[in-house]
Amino acid sequence: MLLTYANRGGQGSADIFISRFSGGEWQEPANLGPSVNSAYAEFGAKLSADGKDIVFTSDRPVEGQPNGLLQVWIAPLPSAFGDD
Repeated sequence: MLLTYANRGGQGSADIFISRFSGGEWQEPANLGPSVNSAYAEFGAKLSADGKDIVFTSDRPVEGQPNGLLQVWIAPLPSAFGDD
């Protein structure tokens, strides 16, 4: 499960975390780190069909675009969080 938390420790104002269902319960969510999260807000994450990438929305700045513009981003799922 992919979740967004604000103020739970991490890279910025809202970060994407992952939790796995194991042993009949959801595990403690883990922050996906700086390869996905930034000092800005990241949210609305989904895994790609092959489970290798995360597609998400962020308000991080993009050169030549107005501040606060929401953009769709894609990043590889960090290897530490891939399927075991």
